[in-house]
Amino acid sequence: MSANHLKISTRLTLAFAFMGLMIVIIGATALIKTNTLHDEFQYVVKDQYPKITEVHRIKAAVASNELAISNMLAFRNQDSVQGQITAMGDTRKQIGALFKKLDETIVSSAGKAALERTRAPRAQYLALQDKFVGFIQQGLTGDAAAVLEKEMPAALGPY
Repeated sequence: MSANHLKISTRLTLAFAFMGLMIVIIGATALIKTNTLHDEFQYVVKDQYPKITEVHRIKAAVASNELAISNMLAFRNQDSVQGQITAMGDTRKQIGALFKKLDETIVSSAGKAALERTRAPRAQYLALQDKFVGFIQQGLTGDAAAVLEKEMPAALGPY
Protein backbone atom coordinates (compact mmCIF):
# COMPACT_ATOMS: atom_id res chain seq x y z
CA MET A 1 0.00 0.00 0.00
CA SER A 2 1.49 3.38 -0.98
CA ALA A 3 1.28 6.63 0.96
CA ASN A 4 -0.96 8.08 -1.74
CA HIS A 5 -3.74 5.65 -0.84
CA LEU A 6 -3.82 6.63 2.88
CA LYS A 7 -6.34 9.08 4.21
CA ILE A 8 -5.05 12.55 5.05
CA SER A 9 -5.73 11.99 8.77
CA THR A 10 -3.60 8.84 8.73
CA ARG A 11 -0.80 10.65 6.92
CA LEU A 12 -0.90 13.51 9.44
CA THR A 13 -0.94 11.09 12.37
CA LEU A 14 2.10 9.24 11.00
CA ALA A 15 3.93 12.51 10.32
CA PHE A 16 3.26 13.84 13.83
CA ALA A 17 4.28 10.49 15.35
CA PHE A 18 7.51 10.60 13.37
CA MET A 19 8.14 14.19 14.51
CA GLY A 20 7.43 13.21 18.11
CA LEU A 21 9.87 10.30 17.84
CA MET A 22 12.53 12.63 16.40
CA ILE A 23 12.01 15.11 19.27
CA VAL A 24 12.41 12.30 21.83
CA ILE A 25 15.59 11.04 20.12
CA ILE A 26 17.10 14.54 19.89
CA GLY A 27 16.14 15.26 23.51
CA ALA A 28 17.69 12.00 24.75
CA THR A 29 20.87 12.68 22.77
CA ALA A 30 21.07 16.20 24.18
CA LEU A 31 20.56 14.89 27.72
CA ILE A 32 23.31 12.28 27.32
CA LYS A 33 25.71 14.82 25.82
CA THR A 34 24.91 17.32 28.59
CA ASN A 35 25.67 14.72 31.25
CA THR A 36 28.96 13.86 29.52
CA LEU A 37 29.87 17.53 29.33
CA HIS A 38 28.98 17.96 33.00
CA ASP A 39 31.22 15.03 33.97
CA GLU A 40 34.12 16.41 31.94
CA PHE A 41 33.62 19.87 33.45
CA GLN A 42 33.65 18.38 36.95
CA TYR A 43 36.89 16.57 36.08
CA VAL A 44 38.47 19.86 35.08
CA VAL A 45 37.17 21.73 38.14
CA LYS A 46 37.92 19.07 40.75
CA ASP A 47 41.03 17.43 39.31
CA GLN A 48 42.92 19.53 36.80
CA TYR A 49 42.27 23.06 38.08
CA PRO A 50 43.71 22.44 41.57
CA LYS A 51 46.86 20.98 40.02
CA ILE A 52 47.23 23.93 37.67
CA THR A 53 46.76 26.25 40.64
CA GLU A 54 49.57 24.48 42.49
CA VAL A 55 51.86 24.81 39.47
CA HIS A 56 51.14 28.54 39.31
CA ARG A 57 51.87 28.83 43.02
CA ILE A 58 55.22 27.13 42.40
CA LYS A 59 55.98 29.55 39.57
CA ALA A 60 55.10 32.51 41.79
CA ALA A 61 57.32 31.19 44.58
CA VAL A 62 60.22 30.69 42.16
CA ALA A 63 59.73 34.28 40.97
CA SER A 64 59.75 35.40 44.61
CA ASN A 65 63.07 33.62 45.11
CA GLU A 66 64.46 35.27 41.99
CA LEU A 67 63.55 38.63 43.46
CA ALA A 68 65.21 37.70 46.76
CA ILE A 69 68.37 36.69 44.88
CA SER A 70 68.45 40.03 43.07
CA ASN A 71 67.86 41.85 46.35
CA MET A 72 70.80 40.07 47.96
CA LEU A 73 73.09 41.69 45.42
CA ALA A 74 71.45 45.09 45.75
CA PHE A 75 71.25 45.31 49.56
CA ARG A 76 74.29 46.47 51.49
CA ASN A 77 72.85 45.98 54.97
CA GLN A 78 73.74 42.49 56.22
CA ASP A 79 70.45 42.21 58.14
CA SER A 80 68.51 42.89 54.95
CA VAL A 81 70.55 40.30 53.08
CA GLN A 82 69.98 37.76 55.86
CA GLY A 83 66.25 38.52 55.71
CA GLN A 84 66.27 37.71 51.99
CA ILE A 85 68.15 34.46 52.65
CA THR A 86 65.60 33.50 55.29
CA ALA A 87 62.69 34.40 53.02
CA MET A 88 64.22 32.35 50.21
CA GLY A 89 64.61 29.37 52.53
CA ASP A 90 60.97 29.62 53.59
CA THR A 91 59.83 29.85 49.97
CA ARG A 92 61.95 26.83 49.04
CA LYS A 93 60.16 24.85 51.77
CA GLN A 94 56.80 25.97 50.34
CA ILE A 95 57.87 24.91 46.86
CA GLY A 96 58.97 21.53 48.20
CA ALA A 97 55.60 21.06 49.90
CA LEU A 98 53.78 22.01 46.70
CA PHE A 99 55.85 19.50 44.71
CA LYS A 100 55.07 16.84 47.28
CA LYS A 101 51.36 17.65 47.04
CA LEU A 102 51.50 17.44 43.25
CA ASP A 103 53.36 14.15 43.48
CA GLU A 104 50.55 12.75 45.63
CA THR A 105 47.69 14.07 43.49
CA ILE A 106 48.94 13.42 39.96
CA VAL A 107 47.92 9.94 38.86
CA SER A 108 48.33 9.97 35.07
CA SER A 109 51.53 8.62 33.59
CA ALA A 110 51.97 11.73 31.44
CA GLY A 111 51.55 13.95 34.50
CA LYS A 112 54.02 11.88 36.52
CA ALA A 113 56.52 12.05 33.64
CA ALA A 114 56.15 15.83 33.38
CA LEU A 115 56.68 16.20 37.12
CA GLU A 116 59.70 13.89 36.98
CA ARG A 117 61.25 16.04 34.23
CA THR A 118 61.37 18.97 36.67
CA ARG A 119 63.28 17.11 39.40
CA ALA A 120 66.79 17.21 37.93
CA PRO A 121 66.60 20.87 36.80
CA ARG A 122 65.17 21.79 40.20
CA ALA A 123 68.02 20.04 42.01
CA GLN A 124 70.55 21.80 39.79
CA TYR A 125 68.86 25.16 40.36
CA LEU A 126 68.76 24.66 44.14
CA ALA A 127 72.47 23.81 44.12
CA LEU A 128 73.17 27.04 42.24
CA GLN A 129 71.06 28.98 44.74
CA ASP A 130 73.12 27.49 47.55
CA LYS A 131 76.32 28.39 45.72
CA PHE A 132 75.04 31.95 45.21
CA VAL A 133 74.06 32.33 48.87
CA GLY A 134 77.46 30.97 49.92
CA PHE A 135 79.21 33.63 47.87
CA ILE A 136 76.92 36.33 49.27
CA GLN A 137 77.58 35.22 52.85
CA GLN A 138 81.32 35.29 52.21
CA GLY A 139 81.05 38.79 50.76
CA LEU A 140 82.03 37.63 47.27
CA THR A 141 79.39 39.61 45.41
CA GLY A 142 81.34 39.47 42.14
CA ASP A 143 81.33 35.67 42.18
CA ALA A 144 77.67 35.68 43.21
CA ALA A 145 76.83 37.99 40.32
CA ALA A 146 78.70 35.70 37.92
CA VAL A 147 76.63 32.73 39.12
CA LEU A 148 73.46 34.77 38.75
CA GLU A 149 74.29 35.97 35.24
CA LYS A 150 75.98 32.94 33.72
CA GLU A 151 74.82 29.77 35.45
CA MET A 152 71.35 30.35 36.85
CA PRO A 153 69.51 31.28 33.62
CA ALA A 154 70.46 27.95 32.00
CA ALA A 155 69.23 26.04 35.06
CA LEU A 156 66.06 28.08 35.52
CA GLY A 157 64.78 27.52 31.97
CA PRO A 158 64.07 23.77 32.21
CA TYR A 159 62.90 24.13 35.81
